[in-house]
Amino acid sequence: MKRRSRLLLAFALCLLSLLLGAGALFLAGEEPRPAQRLPDGSLLVLEGVTYGKQHTLALGPRWGKLLFALTSGRQTFGVRTFGSSTANDTLIVWVRKQGGPPLAAWRVDFGLKDEHGCKFFPFGSIQYRAGSMPSARDCLQAAQFQNFPRRGATLSLDVLDPRAKGALGVLTAPNPVPGPYPEWKTAPPPLTQASGNALFKLATMERIAASQVAVFRAVEQGRPTAEWEPVGIVTSDATGNATTSYPRRGARDSWLWPTGLCPHEPAWKLRTTFARTAKAQAKADMLWTSPPVSPPAGGGSARLLSQPAIQNGITLELQKVVQPRHYDKRAPLRERPPPFALVRVVSPGGPVRLTLTQVTDGAGRVYRPHLEPGSRDSRGTSSQLCFEGRSLRQFRLPTPPGARDLRLTFAAYRTRTVEYVVRPEP
Repeated sequence: MKRRSRLLLAFALCLLSLLLGAGALFLAGEEPRPAQRLPDGSLLVLEGVTYGKQHTLALGPRWGKLLFALTSGRQTFGVRTFGSSTANDTLIVWVRKQGGPPLAAWRVDFGLKDEHGCKFFPFGSIQYRAGSMPSARDCLQAAQFQNFPRRGATLSLDVLDPRAKGALGVLTAPNPVPGPYPEWKTAPPPLTQASGNALFKLATMERIAASQVAVFRAVEQGRPTAEWEPVGIVTSDATGNATTSYPRRGARDSWLWPTGLCPHEPAWKLRTTFARTAKAQAKADMLWTSPPVSPPAGGGSARLLSQPAIQNGITLELQKVVQPRHYDKRAPLRERPPPFALVRVVSPGGPVRLTLTQVTDGAGRVYRPHLEPGSRDSRGTSSQLCFEGRSLRQFRLPTPPGARDLRLTFAAYRTRTVEYVVRPEP
C-alpha cells in the first residue's frame, strides 16, 4: 500500500513537472503568427490586426505580455509596445520585417482583397525602425485601411512589389468586424429626390471599367434646368466603407467618378451634392460688391480694412488684391500679368459656389470674366466651389493693367445634397 502511494506521488510529481515545463515553454514563447518568406530573404510576420481609433500592439513573450498587463504597463518585462491613433474608425494591419536587405533598399506595398477579387489599398502607413526594433534590418509596418472587405471571416493581405506590380505573397488574419450588417432596400434608376424647390433625378447609371457613369437631371419650380451640376459624391455601402469622389464630365451629359468600393455589394448609397453652374442666372443666396481697391502700380498687394460681409449665413471678406511683379521692370504696362483677388469664405451651413460676376473700375467701366468653373484645387478661375467651413480662394481679375478703384461683385450660391440608394452593377 505504501509502495503504491509512493508510485502515485512520484507519478503526480512527474506530471506536475511536465506541466510546469510545458507552461514555462509556452509562456517563454510567442503566439504563432502568419509569416511569408520573400524572394529577397526577408521574413514578413503578421503581428496583429487592430480596429478602431486607438491602436496598440505589444511584441514580446507570453509571460512578459501577461505581467505587462497585470502591472498596467508600469514595467515592460521585455515587451515593446507600439501605438497609433486615427480620426475615424480604421483597420491597421501590423507587419514586421525580419532580416533581408537594408531598410534603405527595401520596400513593399500592401493591399486587401475580397472573395470577388475587389482590391482595397491603405490610405497611409507608419514604419517603426532603428531603436524600436532588435536589428537595424528589421522594421514594423502599420498599414492603415479606411475601407476593407468586412463581410468575410478572414482578411487576405497581399504583399506587393511596387516595382514589378506583382504579388510576392499572401498573409491571412481574422477579420475583427465580420458583421452582421444592415440590409438596404434599393430601386433601379430613374430615382428622384427633392431638396428645397428643386428635384434632382438620377436618370441612368452604369459601370464602365473602374468608374461609375451616370446622367443627372434637375427640375426647378416645375421646369427642367441645366443650372445644376454634381460636384461631390460620397459612395458608401452597408458595411461602413465609404469614398468621396469629385465627378468629371463625360460624353452626352454624363458624369464619371471612381468609387473604390466592391460593386458586388447588394446596395450603395450615393450622397450627391449639386452646385449651381458657373453661368447660372438664378437669384443668388448672396450678392456682394466690395469697397474700391487699387492694385499697386509697381506690383505687390493692397490690403483692405473693411469689415466682412455676412448674408444668409455666408461670410465673404476681400482680404487683398495683388498685382504680380513682372520679371522685367522695364516691360510695358500692357505686358504685366493680370491682378488677382484673395477672398475668404466662411460657410458653416454647407458648401457654396462663389462666382466673380463683374469688376467695375473708378470710371464706371464694367469688366466681366469668362465664366468657367474651377475644380476644388484650381486657382484664379472665375467660379469656384468653397467647401464647408473656411476657404481661401483666389480669383483672377479681368481688368486691363493700370485699372484703378476696382469694385468686385460676387454671387454666392448654396449647394443642395440628396441621397440615392442603388444596386451597383458588378
